[in-house]
Amino acid sequence: VFSVFLCSVLLLLTMSVGVGAQSVDEDSNQQIQPRYSYTNYTFQDIYVSNGMIACHGSVEGYSGVTTKVTITLYLQKKTLFWWSDEEEWSTSYNRYYGSFTGKVTLPESGTYRTKAVYTVYSGSSSETITGYSSELKI
Repeated sequence: VFSVFLCSVLLLLTMSVGVGAQSVDEDSNQQIQPRYSYTNYTFQDIYVSNGMIACHGSVEGYSGVTTKVTITLYLQKKTLFWWSDEEEWSTSYNRYYGSFTGKVTLPESGTYRTKAVYTVYSGSSSETITGYSSELKI
């Protein structure tokens, strides 16, 4: 009886561990984001185009709720085990959505990513969301 009880408890514990795990969208390799009060979605990317490295960020809030969005993008380079900011761009939109791409001449070889910081407003209230692109090796 005790062994059946112990097996049941272990089974429940292993099942509850899986419930708390974050989901990952297999197609886009992006984590599914939690729900925010003023933000519907964010997206960030990094790519090479015409000899330039481009950092892109997009944010969309809710029509009638979100009043302003600010996007700050950072081109980050990996050095050993940490990331350092190489470039920074920032812009704001007085509407519920925005999209921005910062470009710079192709830097030296290395591993890069985009860090995007979104501040999304509803009147005088705001929330800040930080996201990262996948890594790009040059």
